[in-house]
Parts: sequence; C-alpha cells; structure tokens
Amino acid sequence: MTGVKAIKNTLVRLTVRLLPLLVYLIFQFTPAQPRKGVTLSLETLKDKIQGGWAGQVIGRAFGGPFEHKYPSSRIPDSIPLLWSSETWEAAFKENPDLYNDLYVELLFLDTLKKKGLRASPKDLAKALSRAQFGLHHGLQMARHNFLAGLKPPKTGHWLNNPHADDDDFQKIAGFIGLISPGMLPPAIKLGNHVGHIIASGDGYYGGIYVACLYSLAFIRENSESIVEEAMRVLPPKAIFTQVISEVLANYRRQPNNWQETWSYMEKKWGNDTGCPEGVFKPLNFDAKINAVWITIGLLYGGGDFSRTINITTRCGDDTKSNAAISGGVIGTLLGLSRIPSAWQPGLKELERIKPRGLDITYQEAIATSFNLALETIRRNGGRVDKESITLPSPKIRPLPWEGNFVNHLPKERRGLSLRLSETNPGTTIEFEGTGFVVTGRIIKKVPEDYTYRVAMVIDGRLASAAILPAHPWLRNPTPFFRYNLRPGKHRLFLELSEPSPKADILLEEIIVYEGKPKR
Repeated sequence: MTGVKAIKNTLVRLTVRLLPLLVYLIFQFTPAQPRKGVTLSLETLKDKIQGGWAGQVIGRAFGGPFEHKYPSSRIPDSIPLLWSSETWEAAFKENPDLYNDLYVELLFLDTLKKKGLRASPKDLAKALSRAQFGLHHGLQMARHNFLAGLKPPKTGHWLNNPHADDDDFQKIAGFIGLISPGMLPPAIKLGNHVGHIIASGDGYYGGIYVACLYSLAFIRENSESIVEEAMRVLPPKAIFTQVISEVLANYRRQPNNWQETWSYMEKKWGNDTGCPEGVFKPLNFDAKINAVWITIGLLYGGGDFSRTINITTRCGDDTKSNAAISGGVIGTLLGLSRIPSAWQPGLKELERIKPRGLDITYQEAIATSFNLALETIRRNGGRVDKESITLPSPKIRPLPWEGNFVNHLPKERRGLSLRLSETNPGTTIEFEGTGFVVTGRIIKKVPEDYTYRVAMVIDGRLASAAILPAHPWLRNPTPFFRYNLRPGKHRLFLELSEPSPKADILLEEIIVYEGKPKR
C-alpha cells in the first residue's frame, strides 16, 4: 500500500507541474473556431473604441495612488479602494505624471495620423525621442539610445537596454489593438515596429499580448476567451508564455480564489532579472509578473468592469499601468455604453488633455483611432460599408522566439557609494561574473544643456563611453552596464572625461550576473 500511495503522490505532483504546459498546448494546437464575416455596426465599433480609451484612463486614475506602494505584495482588503468624481481632479493636480503612458500612446497615434499606417520604426522612434515629457525605464532608455545613434531594434535589445524585460511596451500597447479591431496580423505587425523600439524578448511579448487582448475584445464575448486566444500568438518556448499558461491553469483549478493564484504566481515568478531597480528587491517592473496581475484581473473579474480593475489593483506592483490595461480591455469588450455610470463622471474633462509638444488631444485620439481602424480593416481583407464593418477570421502563427538575459542570472547586489568628480575623476570596481550594471546619477545641479561623458574600461580595454545628459527628458537611466562577458574576474574602470567643478556623479550600486550554475 505504501508503494501505491507513493506512486499516487508522484502522479499528483507531476500533474500539477505539467498542467500549465498541457493547458497551453491545448489552446495552441486546437484550432480556433472559424468565424467568417464577423460583422459590427459602425456605432458599435466607435462605442468599443471609446470604451477602450475610457477604461484605460479610469484604470490609470484608480490604480495611480497605489503605484509601487505595494511591491510584490497584495493590497489588503482592509485598505479601501475609493472612487469618486473628485478622483480625476486629484489625479491631475497631485500627480501630473500619472498619464505619461497615455501621452506616449497619443504621441504614436499622432505619428500614425501624420505618417500613415506604413510609418517606419525609425519614424516612431524619432517621435519618441522628441517627446516633451518625462519617461522612465525602457521607454527612457530607448529614447536615450536613439539619440545616441542606435536604431530600432537595437534601441530595445537587451544588450543595449537593461530594461528590455520591463513592462514599458505592454503599458503603451493599447492603442495598437484599438486601431486593429479583431485583426491580429496588423496588430502584430505594428506591435513589432513599436515594440522593438522599446523592448525585446519577454518585454516585447508582453506588449504584443496586450495589443491582442484589446484587438480580440472587439469580437469575443468574454475575458476568458480573449486571454485564451491572445496566447496563441506567443511562442511556446518563451517564459512569458509559460507564465500566462500557469495563470490560466490556476484559474481552471480555482476559479473563485484569485488570492491563491496570486500567491502561487508571486512565489514562483516574483523575482526580477533585468531591471536594475528591481533585482534582489521587491520592487518589480518585470513584464511577466505585471502581465500576470492583468490576466488575473481579467479572468477573475468575470466581465464586470468594477471587479476587474479592483482585483488588478489589489495585485500590487505597477497598479497604475496594470489597472489601465485591464480597464482598457474590459472597457473595449463592454463598450463605453456599458461601463457603469458611476465611473464616468469627469471623463469629459479629459477631452482637453493635450500633452506638451503634441498636436492631438484625448478627444481627437478617439476620432483618430476610429479612422485608423477603418483604414486597417480596408487594408487587411475586411470590408467597410455605410453602417457596418465585416472582419475576416485569420489564422495566427506563433511569434518567433527571442530570449533576453540568456546565461545571465543575478548573482549579487552591493553598495558602492563612489563619486566621480573633478578631484576624483576615476575609480575601479572589481567583480566576478558574466555581466554587470552600475547604477549612477548626476547629483549636482548643472545647466540642462550640460552632458557628461564617462569612459568605461573593462579589463584594460575601452568598452564604450557612457553619455549622461543633465536634461531630465534626455537623461540616461542606466549609464553603466555590459553583458556577455567571459566568465571570471573582471576590473571595471570608470573615468570622467573633461573633469570640471560642475562634475559630481554618484555611483550607487553594482549588480553582478553569472552564468547558469554548474550541476
């Protein structure tokens, strides 16, 4: 009997481990039911586009007050998540950067309006580089890389962008799905152009996944089918795919307990590998784990707008962006006409939003999205009639695999507290591994047109010169890093070019990577 019990226990453990893979394979290789001639009225199309934009801005304002205040932890039920018409006004006055992600979407949308749907990655990257508002993480690193001479996709590749696996692309990908209603191939094509400016690997897949969620929300009937079908575009080999598959598997097992699914996913996938701000810290900007919280909100929200953004927000981490995405997707699914009226007071106030340096307002974004959606339909085998549209039902192939931080595992994080200045223009840092990131920033107030250059010498050879502009819009968020070094001990020498009394650069910490441990 003991042997039989042991065999049963083994089978149970194997089932638990293999269930996520089985769930993914079932969805990946079971052909979707063809839906020839999916038809929507023009009124419904516009209502859904309005719902997508409205859900996004509502979610952003709702989740904004909790952004990264609950890193790698849930917001307890004892903390009320309040909403009133005054929330909008408070969001604008107290947190003007709350809508920066929305501004990036409007920026790209405006570029497509001016350049057309055939706008190149270079056109889009140039628009991002000229944005007259602050950016962070992968978006800011991509802007810096482009201005430093790199072109897409190098601007977003993990060897040039330590934030390539961050959630930057997925939090600005909504507009792609909104102008590609029910049509995944054009969403993926435009997503490829936009995404590789900002990210690669799992960070890229996160944006494609979100764009497809939005796109499918035009033609599917519930959140579960949207998530299932969006997974079909993801490569089976990608870790991102495995993670979302596990969310679905846990949802299947426990459809009424999102907290248990949260705990399981946080425990297994809650560690950040790439983002220098998150490695060995609870602060998590990783695309995968934040996509988990979005997916949990959509699945367990059950098609209810309020419940969806509440659950997503309570999952913690990047609450602002995550609630914006789940709100945008469910808003597209429902349409503006079915978003509860309690959420809508104040929406009209958004019509006057016009980001500095852009020629498009929030109100104009809705009309532009509608017009670009009609153009997308015409260009991709659909039909636009006087009062309706007809959408084809294309076959979808998984994206090719690309991996970030291959053979790079975080090994240590240690403080440095070193300075580069006129009196101390150079310093040496020793480490052992296959890669490193040194976090640093300018700490002395200097004219915004001032730019520092720091030579980065590794093992006696000049590797590159880090450029540190003083202007807050042009800053280099992660100035010193290098991957794919030979395993072993290394000496990093940083030297300030043209030292002056203005120079004062703080080197805060070093993060060291190593290859896969030997078995």
